[in-house]
Amino acid sequence: MLANQAKVIVRLRRAWVVYLGLFSTLLGGCAVPEAPEWDVGLSLPFSSDPIAISDFLPAAVSIDTVLGVPVFTVQPQSDSRSYDLAQLCGAPCTALDGQTAAVPGFSFNDSIDVALDSDLVAVDIVSAQLRLTLNNGLNFDPLRPDPNPALAGFIVFLTRDAGSGALLDSTMVSGASQSFPPNSSLQVDLNLNNVQVKEGLRTEVILTSPFDGQTTLINTGLSAGFAVTLDQLSVSAITVVIDGEQLDEVFTIDLDADLRDEFDERAQSGSFELKLTHDLEINGNLEVSIAGSEGDLFSGTPGTEIRLQNFDFSYAPNGRVAVRALSEADLQFIAQQQELFVGFEGVASGSVMDAGRPTSRIRPDQSIETRIKVTTLLRVGG
Repeated sequence: MLANQAKVIVRLRRAWVVYLGLFSTLLGGCAVPEAPEWDVGLSLPFSSDPIAISDFLPAAVSIDTVLGVPVFTVQPQSDSRSYDLAQLCGAPCTALDGQTAAVPGFSFNDSIDVALDSDLVAVDIVSAQLRLTLNNGLNFDPLRPDPNPALAGFIVFLTRDAGSGALLDSTMVSGASQSFPPNSSLQVDLNLNNVQVKEGLRTEVILTSPFDGQTTLINTGLSAGFAVTLDQLSVSAITVVIDGEQLDEVFTIDLDADLRDEFDERAQSGSFELKLTHDLEINGNLEVSIAGSEGDLFSGTPGTEIRLQNFDFSYAPNGRVAVRALSEADLQFIAQQQELFVGFEGVASGSVMDAGRPTSRIRPDQSIETRIKVTTLLRVGG
C-alpha cells in the first residue's frame, strides 16, 4: 500500500483577546497593586481532523459514496480457461480425430477461481455482479438443442465461497431453451447480495453434451473457453492484512502575527497535547512533529522541531491522550514561525491474526480522529 499524504491548512488568530479583556474587566473594580501581573492559561486548538484510513487499503480497494453512504469499491477481478475437444470429450473423440463422424456424447467439469487481492482476506459484499462467459470455438453445438429437457444438453454453474466452500449461487443453461452454435458466445450474469466472501470465488462449470447423432469433422484441436469476471463490487467492510504499514500525514498552520507577538513576549510555559480516537483493530506507535518547514519534520535536528514520540496507536474507542511539556524556548520557537508544519508518522499492524497474518476488519466510515492542542501560561500586566 502506498502512503497517503494529505495537506490541510489551519489559521489561528487572536480569538482569546476577548477572554483576556473580560478577565481584566472583572478585576477592574478590585483594589490591586500597582502594575499587577496575572498568569492566564490559554488553550489553542491546533487541529481537530480525521486521518483517513486509505493508507491501510490494498491497491484494488477505494472508498466511494452510494446514496450518501460510504462504501468500499473493489476493482474487477477475472480469470479464464480454454479447453480443446480432446480435454472436453476425452478418448471417444480422440479416437475419431480427423474423421467425419457423429460426435460422441460427453460430460466435463472444471472450476475457475477469482481470487481477491493478496492483502484482502475477506469482503462483506453488499452487491456485486458475477459475469460468466462461454465461447464456443467447436464446430458443433455442445448443448444439442432439443425441446425435450431430458434429451437436451445443459451447462450448470455453481459459485462458491473459495474460503469455506459454501454455495452462494447456481444457475443452469439448458439446450431445451437455448442454443450454443459454433463461433458464438453465451453470457450469464449472477447478482450477489449481502454475502461474505473469503479469499475469492470458485465457480464450477458442468457441461453435459448428450449423443444426438450430429455429424461433423472431428477436430480435437478446436476449443471452447470459459471466463469469470467479478465486477461492480460494493462492499460494507473488508478484512485486510496490515503488517507494519506506514501512515504519513502533513498539514500546515498559519499563525497570526499578533498571536506570535503575544507568545514571544508573554509565554511562560506550556504543554502540547494529542488526543487520538479510533476503533480500528490495529496496534502500533504514532509520532507527531511540529516544525518550521516540511523538511524539518522528524529531522531530529535540535531547535528545528518539537516532537511527541511513542504514542500508543492501538484501539482507542474512548480516546487516548498524551501530553508533552513545552519549554519557554519551545514556545518562542512556535512564535517565530509564520507557518507551522505538523506531521504524523505511524507504523501499524492488524491486531487479529488470521493464518499467521496480522489483519484488521475495516469499514469505510471509520477514521482516526486526532486533536492537537497547545496550552500555555501567559503573563499579563506588569
